[in-house]
Order: sequence, then C-alpha cells, then structure tokens
Amino acid sequence: MCSRLMAGSEMLLKALETTVDNQNISFIDAARSAGYAQEENDLRSVFLKKGSYAAFVELHIEQGPLLEEEGISVGIVTAIAAPASIKVDFKGGGGHAGAVLMPHRNDAGLAAAELALAVEKHVFDSGSIDTVGTVGILDLHPRAINSIPSKSHLEIDTRDIDEERRNKVIEKIHESAVSIAKKRGVRLAEFNIINQDPPALSDVSIIEAMKSASKELNLTHKLMISRAYHDSLFMARVSPMGMIFIPCFKGYSHRPEEFSLIEDISNGVKVLALTLAQLSLK
Repeated sequence: MCSRLMAGSEMLLKALETTVDNQNISFIDAARSAGYAQEENDLRSVFLKKGSYAAFVELHIEQGPLLEEEGISVGIVTAIAAPASIKVDFKGGGGHAGAVLMPHRNDAGLAAAELALAVEKHVFDSGSIDTVGTVGILDLHPRAINSIPSKSHLEIDTRDIDEERRNKVIEKIHESAVSIAKKRGVRLAEFNIINQDPPALSDVSIIEAMKSASKELNLTHKLMISRAYHDSLFMARVSPMGMIFIPCFKGYSHRPEEFSLIEDISNGVKVLALTLAQLSLK
C-alpha cells in the first residue's frame, strides 16, 4: 500500500480518506488521531516524482518452488505480472431449502459457483501459461444449511505479464457474470474492478548488474517472472527497477511454514549489495 501511494496513486489516496472500518473511522482520521497527517495534503506529500531515485532494487523470497527445486541460488526478475482485482455480488430470491422446488429457484450461490468455474475456463482459454485467475473469496448469505442463498459475494484475482491479454480475460469474466445472472434469474448487483495495474518491466541495466554480481559471487542464477506483485511494481512508475529472488522452503509464503536458509538470505544480500555498488558507479 505504501509503495502504491508513494508512486502517486490518487485512487488509493481517495480510498484512505473515505473508506471506513467497522467503527466508521477512515485511515486518514485514524492517522490524525495518532498525531499524523495533520495538514490537508499530508498524504499527497509522500508522492514521488518520476526520476526521484536512480534505481530501486528489491530483495525478496521467490514465493514459489522453482529456485529450491532446481537448486539455483538467485532469481533475477525480468518482469512483474499485471494484477487485477474484481468484486462481484449476485442477489437472488432465497427461500427454504426444502419448500422451494428446483425449477422455481433463483440461487445466488449457484450463480457464484458457476462464475468461479467460468474464471478458470477463461484463464485457460487465454492460451498462455502466464495467465492466472483465482476466486479467493466466496461468501454466501444467509449461510444456513436449510436456506437457499439469497446473496453471494466473490472476489477474483487475475494476473498476466501481458496487460491486453489479462484485460480480455476480465471482459470475458464480466460477460459470463451477466449471462449467468440472466440464466439463473438473479441480479448482478456489483461487478467492480478494484484495481487494474499494468505490468512492470525490470530495467535492462539493473538486470545486467544483478547477473554480473551473481557471476562475481559464483552463484547460479536464472531469469524469472514475478507473478506476485511487490513494491517494485509501483516503484517502477517513478524509477528504474529490479528484483532479486532467493529460494524459500517449498515455495511457502504468508504462512507459518515460510522459511529461507541463512545461506540463501546471505547470498541475496550479497547480490543486492554488489548490484547497488555497481549501479552507483554509473
């Protein structure tokens, strides 16, 4: 979130000012109550101008299994995939699970289930291994075993290194949502694209510096695409960018089992330091 704001996101700025928690307190109100952001334009003051940095280089675990499986010390990121997030709500008729016969149902839950499968289909139909889609949240209301869902809510994540291809997948998902709602007699109450970021390409000179550093340290390396997004995705809007990956246990991340060997962490720090040293001479 911080890097998106630093990169000048007016959309995020507005969200921080207007989105509230369950106590009706916005981020900006909470910041002010803690003694921060006292002035009207305090958050905008963190915006960086293009060219603010000569380079931005980020070290991170891979969050995938490839480096560990292949026994490679360092991943050099060439591009970061373009992510998009979508919120979808269906509203149906609800009713008792026993009393309402199947032909008379307007089931918002089944509409959500059908759309989830449509997401998978459209991703595969893109024809690229780099296109991915995930329904990470699927909520039903009223969540009772004897009640037909009257409302459903999905949150969809889709990513690709090709922005146009990803956007076509989003269009197909929307077409499916409209079609499913019509077929099942439910209402498509919301189809909201929360964010639709472009991909980011690593700077060629930074890639070369990372490759040179790896060779100088006698570390094996491979060129990789990051399918998770990082601060570098947004910082690429204000400066040349590069990323270094190190192996992590079974690709685990954002879970208690996340782990990297001290040796791998040390290798990553050495490549980062040597890369920065080389870039400082240019």
